[in-house]
Order: sequence, then C-alpha cells, then structure tokens
Amino acid sequence: MSADLRLAVIGAGAMGANHVRTLAGLEGATPAYIVDADLTRAQALAETYGAKALGDIADLPPDVQGVVLATTSVTHAALGQALLARGLPCLIEKPLAVTRAECDLLIATADKAGVPVAVGHVERFNPAIQKAAEVLKGQKVLMAEARRLNPGSARILDTDVVIDLMVHDLDAILYLTGADPSAISARGLARNKPGVADHASAILDFGGGAIATVTASRMTQARVRELLIQTENGLLTVNYLTQEVKANKALLDGSTADGSDLTLDTVPVVQGHSLPHELGNFCAAIRTGKPEAVGVSPREALRALSTVWEIQRQLAASWA
Repeated sequence: MSADLRLAVIGAGAMGANHVRTLAGLEGATPAYIVDADLTRAQALAETYGAKALGDIADLPPDVQGVVLATTSVTHAALGQALLARGLPCLIEKPLAVTRAECDLLIATADKAGVPVAVGHVERFNPAIQKAAEVLKGQKVLMAEARRLNPGSARILDTDVVIDLMVHDLDAILYLTGADPSAISARGLARNKPGVADHASAILDFGGGAIATVTASRMTQARVRELLIQTENGLLTVNYLTQEVKANKALLDGSTADGSDLTLDTVPVVQGHSLPHELGNFCAAIRTGKPEAVGVSPREALRALSTVWEIQRQLAASWA
C-alpha cells in the first residue's frame, strides 16, 4: 500500500478538531500538521495526534499533499487563495467564502492551480441524504420542507444563521431536486447582533407550482434536523440526526399513488459518519489528481450560496 497522504488542517477550533480526529482514523491519510494563529491551541491538538503545530500557513513544509481549511468563514477567501496559489489541493469548509467576488476569485485560482478543491457540505455525505437521492431519482418534486434548529452558541459570531446552518438544507434541496429557485422570499430575527439573523425562514419558488420552505435557527432549546419532500408519487422524510428515511409505498415501488395510503415505510439505510466519507472522497481525488472527483465542487457550492445571498439581501431589506 502507498504511503499515507500527509495533510494539514488549518484551524484548531471545534471543526478543525473534528477533521483532525477523523483524519487520524482514516486509512491512507494522516494529519501531519495543524496550523492556527493561536499556536498554543494548535500545539494542544497536535500533541494529541502526533502532529506538528504551526502558527502560520507560510510555515507549511513542501511535503504537505493537501489541506483542510477549517477556519472562520470570513478568512476562507484569503487563506484559500494563498493555499491554492501554492498548488495545494484544498477541502474548504462551508461556506466556500462569504461574498460572490471572493468565491469567483477562489474558483479562478483553483482553475489555474488545476488541483482538487472540495467544499465541506458534509450533509451530502450523510447516508440518509444519499438514500433519499436514490429514492427520488426520476421523481417530480412538488414540495420540500426543511427545519434545522440549534440551541444558541457563542462559537459562531462572524456569520448569520443562513450561511451558518440553512446553507446545508439549501444545498440538499437543490441537490435532490436538481433545480434552482426562480423566486425567493424570506424573513428573520436578529437576537444577538443587529442585522445578523439568528432565526430565518425562506420560501423558494421553483416555478411550475413547486416550492420549498426552509427554516434555520440557533435560538431554540432543541436540536432538529428534518427534511420532508412531497413528490407526485408520494412523501419522503429524512432525519439527518438518526439517519432515518421513510417513504410511501407508492414512492418506493413505483405504483400509482391515490392519496389514501398515509403509511410511511422505513427505507433501509446503511448508517455511518458523514465526515470520514467526505474526507475519504477528498483524499481519493488527491491520489487520482482529478479536480472533478471531489464531492461538492466550488462551482456547485455556488448554487446554494447564490440562494443564501438572496435570502440575506431580503433579510437586510426587511430590517432597513
């Protein structure tokens, strides 16, 4: 077997620590370097996993074969561009960046570098979403409804709930329906900082009568991750947390739905953790050297971000 890929994780916070822990248990890869402006924090994480701690990406040595960028969202553009300019394959945690201009710059730099670049929309690798995609293939979606609710957290202060949480469900809905909204309306609440939504709801109109309603909150006393999709042939539900998928019999066997059968059958799902799947996919892309082999490409990530930006625009207008 070939030697393990030597990877660097940029950011030693909660998400960075998740990536380091997962890479340490992933066959064929090792978290060789951990970089954080807070060198003490980087050293504490590095000591646990036998990695080397660094205080700046400029200190990364030539043997680094790929990078996971897990810093705060507002730093993605500058750090991502610097890493890609060095020709390093990158998995950039969602969001790719916080503005369209920053995303375009990252995409242009990635194209020039010609290396694999993935965006960390980890729910794409949730076995429940993969099974939902399998069941929904060829189905006409009429309606989708998503709820992603979190207790309040002091960890995320630089972005609103739309780009922090709702983006996951927007990406999942666009992925599962294969469509982009033609019209959007949104409202929200700002609790901790004026103009920064902590709770938001949006209605997406896909034309032809198809709509989606999406709610995200980080001001509840519950943790909820649910998605419901109604097709012409039946209903499908997804619980991201338990990885449970349920659907009407007609949706599963292709029979004609008459609306009388309200029973939802459990769809078998091979459960597993999403992050190892995402990182394994990224490592495979590095080994093959094929940028198109990543799970969610930067251009694909732009689909959900374009919707995010329109929702943010409407929220800002409603508060003006």
